[in-house]
Amino acid sequence: MDQTVTHLLTGLRSDLTVPRDLFHSALVPERLRSFTDRFLEVMAYPVIDLPMFQSLIDMSVDTFVPNLRMVPPNTVTLLETDREFIESFMVGLNHEMARELLWREYPTDQRGTPFRQFWDPRPALPLPGESAGQRRNASTTSPRSPTGTPTLRWARTTTATRAACRSRNSSW
Repeated sequence: MDQTVTHLLTGLRSDLTVPRDLFHSALVPERLRSFTDRFLEVMAYPVIDLPMFQSLIDMSVDTFVPNLRMVPPNTVTLLETDREFIESFMVGLNHEMARELLWREYPTDQRGTPFRQFWDPRPALPLPGESAGQRRNASTTSPRSPTGTPTLRWARTTTATRAACRSRNSSW
């Protein structure tokens, strides 16, 4: 009985089973086989919970909303979010921050996501059942935006998938 329990508990250890199953289901080049027996957590990194849209506005309003000056005063218009631009902007910010941390000899493996939030989540209405504590932490863990999560956890989507989602007028 003890042997069965030990075998069962060993089989439930995700630090052993996930890497093994992943590397057995994926084609791994021979030169990388020595790394397949270990997964390492991302090292510590700073978390900068400022909404990054503000940095674009600070540079230039035209950077944030191109040709806004061409909209006549006292008119209403619709704007569409350019998600590819936001993703590229956030990835670029995080990449450059990782390089800066490395340059300054900060102990990092450059896989962290210091900048996670593009939009400011505070003006959004609370989600049903959201506590005040969850609301306070929304700037870095907001489920409202894909940029509220580390880039390592972003969904892998293609341009064709995004175009298909747009044609159905659904959010992705």
